[in-house]
Amino acid sequence: MLSNGINIHKKSNNNGSAILYASLHSQKEVVQLLLSEGSSIYDKTMFGSSCVDVTYNKEIKSILEKWPITMVIIILEELSLNGDLLESNITDLQEYFGPIV
Repeated sequence: MLSNGINIHKKSNNNGSAILYASLHSQKEVVQLLLSEGSSIYDKTMFGSSCVDVTYNKEIKSILEKWPITMVIIILEELSLNGDLLESNITDLQEYFGPIV
């Protein structure tokens, strides 16, 4: 579906996202795919619920709760592999992620 140009960021009428519905229906592989493709765990429905709020699946909840730090690790590993891990990069990450880093 992604290779056919499906917009994973499109919202439903109540502002629900693909990752929210995948979380709600315990679709772990879909959640992981959507995360790897850039879906946001911070989007909320018009009722104020996020994908972390709607899932009853403990494994998915854990994946979602750890995702912000996972992204930092991925970015740092990529910078390190490219030889681009400089103090200024860390400062840039702190500005981008705010209190997460």
